[in-house]
Amino acid sequence: MFLEQYWGGPTTYGEERGHPRLRMRHQPFRVTPEAKDRWLHHMRSAVDSLELPPLYEGTLWDYMERAALSMVNSPSGA
Repeated sequence: MFLEQYWGGPTTYGEERGHPRLRMRHQPFRVTPEAKDRWLHHMRSAVDSLELPPLYEGTLWDYMERAALSMVNSPSGA
């Protein structure tokens, strides 16, 4: 629902959950660079499965990479 709303679709996410506040919502979880990379690996598979036109794929993937990087809140390792 978040992505649907972010890209201009129905505002169900906001109506049901309020402002996304992605960093705040992820703060309770340890998000390391390795976790970011694992998430991006799975999102890459999901995006590829959509077979989007190159412009849309590139725009979506750019957003995914930026969003994932902004969620990192813990250093690598222990």
